[in-house]
Amino acid sequence: MEDADVSKIVIAALLHDIGKFMQRAEVPHDARYKQLTPDDYGQNGAHSKWGASFVSSCLADPFIEDLVLYHHNPVSSAYSARAKVIQDADHLSSAMDRRSRPSTGKVAEEPLKSIFPAISLAKRDGEASPAERVYPLKTLRISGEAFPVSRREIALWKLTPDYRLLWEAFTSECSHLGSPPPIGTLLALLEKYTSAIPSAVYVNEPDIPLYDHAKTTAAIAHCLAASQEREPFLLIQGDLSGIQDFIYGIVTPEDARKRMAKRLRGRSYWLSLLMDAVAQEISRELGLFEPAVLWNTGGNFVILAPNSPQN
Repeated sequence: MEDADVSKIVIAALLHDIGKFMQRAEVPHDARYKQLTPDDYGQNGAHSKWGASFVSSCLADPFIEDLVLYHHNPVSSAYSARAKVIQDADHLSSAMDRRSRPSTGKVAEEPLKSIFPAISLAKRDGEASPAERVYPLKTLRISGEAFPVSRREIALWKLTPDYRLLWEAFTSECSHLGSPPPIGTLLALLEKYTSAIPSAVYVNEPDIPLYDHAKTTAAIAHCLAASQEREPFLLIQGDLSGIQDFIYGIVTPEDARKRMAKRLRGRSYWLSLLMDAVAQEISRELGLFEPAVLWNTGGNFVILAPNSPQN
């Protein structure tokens, strides 16, 4: 595929489920899609009408709009092979991160659940299980609001007003993106506004953020679009050794008493910048996009790259 096609496929993959956000905010979709049925957009794909509406109004890109609209039913797409890439990437991402739930959930009432109470640890007799914790429906920020709270602290009625406020702020910032949008900027906006939104609620446990699902789908879609191999994926892992020695290393006991907290923060930050630089340089050399860096933390990073001859 042409490079321009691949970059737009990555953008479409990032936005393939953005319609869920818009739909939960109860913002009407474009009237052009009113007559479409599941035979057109595919089973469980009604949110695609909202996603395509967003792309049409914000990006004005018919190619990306088509891929978002038909990612559940590629045969209806004018670009069926490209739409099939989005569908396959969506299925692979969903298969690796979603868990079925015993009963159906209420999309408009359930916030994102924290995974930590679900971690199984050995308990003493009579010890109660940890209480369920959920994330407030807010933008991602460095503050106490980023931490999960008790379910009692979240309104039990519809979350639609919270979704709508978040959606209005998101679309306001997206209006400055341009077309096609810079993938790194789009990814940052999705992280800011969709990190506390569950990607699936109705038949799956709502513990995977929409942002994480969008990011992994985009990384997988790039591999499927850019690789001609039967095994289209390459995993590149980086691991920085000697971190503890570097951070806590001192020359004399007097050094340990001088500005220790500042020294520890400075050295930790330096290591973080180093790993960021290494991951970004590898991505640049391989022609990857920002979603390819699956994680980069604690002196470790993992990059998902297409299995192509140049890689």
